[in-house]
Amino acid sequence: MMKTMKKRFICTLVMVMVLCSMSLVYAGSGGLTLEGGIIQPYFSNVVAISYNLTFSGSTAKQTVEVEPVSSSSLDYITVSAELLRNGTVVKTWSQRVNKEDTTVVGTFCAYKEQTVSGSGTYQLHAVTKCYKNGVVVDQVDEYSGKVVR
Repeated sequence: MMKTMKKRFICTLVMVMVLCSMSLVYAGSGGLTLEGGIIQPYFSNVVAISYNLTFSGSTAKQTVEVEPVSSSSLDYITVSAELLRNGTVVKTWSQRVNKEDTTVVGTFCAYKEQTVSGSGTYQLHAVTKCYKNGVVVDQVDEYSGKVVR
């Protein structure tokens, strides 16, 4: 009686293990497709990206800073930005920053000053793409903190 129960238990356990392994194989069998065919971890070539918005009178000072992992991690970055007032786009700008334009410490910095009129809650929204050998290696779509003016 005990041997029969052991055999049933072992058989059931083996069946469950076989079924579980099939579902794992199915989950990893190409169910995910990506443009370009490459999956990279977030921030693979970048340590940090910061977005900053300040005002001096009616001038909005907008800064996007990218700190690469090393001096050879990135060739250039592009920033496409929008200045929002109360959630509505009031100004746009874009900029490319090459490695040669970086600071001594290697930080890529995109900077733009724009004159605005009207009070409200302002925010910087930017899409930053980081390139190495002509290929996007990191991309971040982010907002700065809100500034009430």
